[in-house]
Formats: sequence, structure tokens, C-alpha cells
Amino acid sequence: MSKKESSKLFELIKSLDKGERRNFKLFSTEWKGNTANNHHKLFDIIDGQKHYDEQSIRKKYPHEKFVKNLATTKVHLYNSILKSFSYYNTGAALQGDLWKKIIAAEVLLNKRLYDHCQQQINKIKKEAYKVEEFALLLDVVRVEERLIRSGVLKIVYSKLKELFKEEQNLIELIYNINTYKTINRDLFDSIWKYGAHNKEALANELKTIMAHPEMKDISMALSIKAKAIFLHMHGACGFALEKLSHSVNYTKKRLELMEAHPHILIRTHAEHQGVLSNLVSIYYEQRKFSEAIAIIAKYETAYGENLKIHTTKMQIYLALGEMDRFRSLMINAEKILKKNSNDNYYIQFIGIIIVSYFAEGSYKKAQQWNNRLLNRNDTSFSLDLFLFVRLFAMLIAFELKEYHLLESYTRSLKRQLNKLGGARSVASLLVDFIQKAQFQKLDDSYYNMLRDLKSNLDKLKKEAGGHMMEYFNLSIWVQSKIEKKTFIQVLKKENKKKLIDPLIS
Repeated sequence: MSKKESSKLFELIKSLDKGERRNFKLFSTEWKGNTANNHHKLFDIIDGQKHYDEQSIRKKYPHEKFVKNLATTKVHLYNSILKSFSYYNTGAALQGDLWKKIIAAEVLLNKRLYDHCQQQINKIKKEAYKVEEFALLLDVVRVEERLIRSGVLKIVYSKLKELFKEEQNLIELIYNINTYKTINRDLFDSIWKYGAHNKEALANELKTIMAHPEMKDISMALSIKAKAIFLHMHGACGFALEKLSHSVNYTKKRLELMEAHPHILIRTHAEHQGVLSNLVSIYYEQRKFSEAIAIIAKYETAYGENLKIHTTKMQIYLALGEMDRFRSLMINAEKILKKNSNDNYYIQFIGIIIVSYFAEGSYKKAQQWNNRLLNRNDTSFSLDLFLFVRLFAMLIAFELKEYHLLESYTRSLKRQLNKLGGARSVASLLVDFIQKAQFQKLDDSYYNMLRDLKSNLDKLKKEAGGHMMEYFNLSIWVQSKIEKKTFIQVLKKENKKKLIDPLIS
């Protein structure tokens, strides 16, 4: 086994969950001789390594039989792990269970136990249709065709005709699902391509995609799986085009369909979690915070704490100025971060902590948390967040009057903006303002600068580059400076004006 192949064995072993590891051990104990013992030893040794190190294995176990034939043992071990998957408890892997029954039907057919075979086929069909495993049913139909052709001649042709009709129907159902999968792929390719950067182009692309004949009405979707994709696309399209009422309507319908047919649509918890999470995001965008909190409660009852959901809940309380409730969610911040250090929402979670301290006027604490992101080596998070971290470094330095830092921060941000083509965005507006404001006396001209900044920020809310205001309402921050009040005071006043959902307890 080559070095590359050895790495694959290491990756495979490390990917196994607790149940799969136990199953492999049980599966391999059935082998004869020392094979199981050798495989168990090598499995445990590799499993205990942080990085694959073959030299240390040979050095530490020079007299073991598996080391003398290490290349062969590794190949056999790799293949044995793959084989053990088919013996794994397939209660949660319905396809695997049905495949075993198809194999059993073929064995019965080969033994010419035709009645037994037909009975097995009938059972498989009943289960497979119930869970819409249409591709698998095509294999069942082909076994049944062989069974019919083995029967009495006078009934062969009528039965075959029925079977061919069933096969054609299955092909149409599969084609229908695949059509929706293809449209769905086109939809999300366009959303990722244009995003918020070119909304006009995105709207035109999505209009063309959603004009597909299969998207006109849900009745065009011939199965539960196809209907779920239909609803998912409408929900995603509405969210991308900021037609949130449309989006929430279809996302709710998708959730209802999913929960009505869990045996088809909830094969893994992640699918259900994703729809609940999407619904929370839409309600948040609509500022329907009570509805969002209700879905969050449903999510947490079913699945426990989740970093993305936890962060959204914090964003809701911050948007409402409910700082006591917000702080209660920050109590275990360090523990939550430790548990989710590699989570995709790790950065957003820290971001919401930064803006909360900034909003309260605790600029030193905001700076400490912002430095965690500023000093990270990787820049794998999104461009908006990349700019957000550097923008907040600049705003915090401005509030702390650390003018010696402002020059480098503003210069760094300007360089990044120039790489983007000098796009007029939230970041560029604030860089220009701070470069002038740090030398400006607190006179009428200073407050006029603030009013101009607020006006320009408000115009940018729905434009490319305005998405950073989803992390922190910079317009409210500027207004608080104009009114000489705290951020929270102005926020609560604005919420009352707009009748923002008060989150009735």
C-alpha cells in the first residue's frame, strides 16, 4: 500500500463513529485464525495516532506478524472496514436494509422457490414505495421480471406488460425528481454567483430559472421528494430576492411536509435542523422575533444547543436592546467557543459579542474580543466578515481615541477596498468619515458630517456592501452620537417608532 493509500486508511479509521468502530470489531471477530487479531491491533494502533506514522509502527512492533506483512495487512484492513459497513445495523440506513432483502429475493429465485421470492418482492415493494426509493425499485422490478419469465407461459405476457408499465412509471418519477434537482442546482449556482453584489443580474437569472414549466405549480412535482425540492426552491428564491413573506410561506410549507412525512424527508436530523434554522433566519429578517424564538425553542427541545441558533438568539436580543437577556446567553461564551472551535458560525458568535460590548460602550472589552479575530492566521470567513473585523478595529480605536492606531487601520482597509475596485460600501464610507473626524472639533461641521454619514449608510442598507449592517446597526450608532445618547437608548426609541416585535414573555 502506497503512502497515499496509507493516508486513506488513516482517514477512513478516523472518520468512523463509535457505532461503526464497535461494528467493525464485532464483524471482524468472525474471521478465522490470527486475521482478526492482526487487524484489531493495527486498527487500534492507527486509531491512536494523531498523524499517520508508519515508521513508528515498524519501530515499536518489529516482531508482530502484521508488521512483517504490513502492506498486505493494510489493504485487507481497509477493505474489511468497507465490508463491515454492509453489516452495520441498518435501522437508520433504510437503503441498506432494502438491498439485503433484494439479495435475499434473488437467492430465493435462484433456488426456484418462486412463491417465497414473490412474497419477498411484495414486502420490498411495499416498504420501498412508502419511502419513495424509486431507483431501488427498478432493481426489484428486474428481479420480478426474471421471476415472471420463470413461471407458467400463459400468464407471462400479461404480467410482463403490467411490470413494464410499472417500470416506466418509476422512470418518470425518477426523471421528475432529477429535473427538480437540476433546477435547484441552477438556482443555488446563481445565488452564490451574484449574491448581494449584483441584485439586478440575480433577479433576472432567478426569473428565468423559476419560469421552468415544472416550477409553475406544486402539482407538477409527482412525489413527496419532488414537492420538498419545489418548496425549498421557492423559499430560497424568495429569501435571495428579499421577498420574505413569499419565503416564509414556502419554508413553512416545506417544514409541514417534512414533519408529515418524516420517513421520506427526515432521513438525517440535519435535514430537519436545516429547515428550522432557515425559518429562524427568515423570521429574523422580518423582525418577527416572537416567531423566531418559538422556532428556536422547538429546535433546542429536539436537538439541544447549536452555535448558529444561539448566535441568532443573541442577535435578536441585541436588536431589541434586551441586554439582560443578551448577557444571560453570554455567561458560558468561553465554554461554547471551546466546544465549537471549528464550527462555521464560530466567527459570527465572536462578532456578536464584539458588537454587544461596543454597543454598551465597553470598548476595551470589544477590542479584546475583536483582537481574537484580527490576529487569526486564516481568512477563511466571508469577505463581509473579513472587512467587519478590520472595520471594528478602526471604530474601537476611534472611540478609545487611539489615534496612533487609526492611520494603519484606515490604510489597511483602503487597500482592501481598492482590491475590490473601490466599491462604495459601508466600509469605505466609514473610512472616509474617520479619516476626517479624528481631526475635527465637536462643532456644527462635525455633526453635519455625522448626519451625512447616517444618510449615506441608510441608502446603502439594501445595496451591495450594506450587508455588514446585519452584524451591527451602524446607523443607530451614528444617530446616538448625533443625539449624544447611548446606543441602547436610541435603539429602543427606534424600535418603538417602528413597532419592532417586543418579544412578549
